[in-house]
Amino acid sequence: MRITLLFGGTNKERLVSVATGQALHTALPEAELWFWDVDDTVHETASETLLQHSRPFESHSGRTPSLGSIEAALDRAKAENRLLVLGLHGGTAEDGELQAMCELRGLPFTGSGSASSHLAFDKVAAKRFAAIAGVPSPAGVMLEDIEAAFAQYGKLIAKPARDGSSYGLIYVNAKQDLIAVRNAARLGGISDRAVHRRRGSHLWRAGAAGRRGVFVAADRDRPGRRRLRLHRQISAQVDARDLPRTLFA
Repeated sequence: MRITLLFGGTNKERLVSVATGQALHTALPEAELWFWDVDDTVHETASETLLQHSRPFESHSGRTPSLGSIEAALDRAKAENRLLVLGLHGGTAEDGELQAMCELRGLPFTGSGSASSHLAFDKVAAKRFAAIAGVPSPAGVMLEDIEAAFAQYGKLIAKPARDGSSYGLIYVNAKQDLIAVRNAARLGGISDRAVHRRRGSHLWRAGAAGRRGVFVAADRDRPGRRRLRLHRQISAQVDARDLPRTLFA
């Protein structure tokens, strides 16, 4: 079986993934490297190109001849008996969509499956199903209650509720920071936010804040038919009786 490290991605956390790719390739020097670019194409990358890239958080490592779309690359990976090591963050890479694409092909990959990825990616849903499994979690803090939460806890951290945490974090250390949180919510793409209370150098979860539905608008650039097909594939695996086992096995 050929080991292939897939890094990059189409969302705003793709640059963080370049740094992750460097660390993973150091640990797996024998792995072949595939870079998933923002235009949804996949490119083979040389080891020295990735490891010598000095600004992974600012730019990717440059384009090479394309393997085609992500679907074509996954088809090739299956035909060539590859194992995908996923060095990806956020968006399609974490929300279950890529995992469903691999599962539909019978393509082995590292990490959680599509159903658990889809659920865990949503911080509000993850808290809800953690409670079903008997894992206690603090009560949620809604966006409209953020002033009261700030008065109670003194410090908060806001982050997108359905995305990674490398981008979009807002530290609420003063009342004027509440304006930044509301502005971020109003501008779209990050309307769902998770709010945490902060104690010293540690983060203590105070719950999730937000309004639902914004990510449908934020994802308009994705191929609609593919997303619908994969959403149905993921939904078919999600049975309420299996959720605790799926998430916490």
